[in-house]
Amino acid sequence: MKGNDVYYLKEFLSMGKSLKVFILDNNSVEFLTWVRESISPEKIFKHYDMILIPRWV
Repeated sequence: MKGNDVYYLKEFLSMGKSLKVFILDNNSVEFLTWVRESISPEKIFKHYDMILIPRWV
């Protein structure tokens, strides 16, 4: 994560409201691979305010 991204993330998290955060890890990727024919990723992701993807994914 770059410096500007960290600043933006801190600002977003300090808004004082409840946020829905999706952490896209290896298990999530596997799940999305299995269900992509039945449900689009957009339908899953649209319910979240933020999607975090660790470097190791």
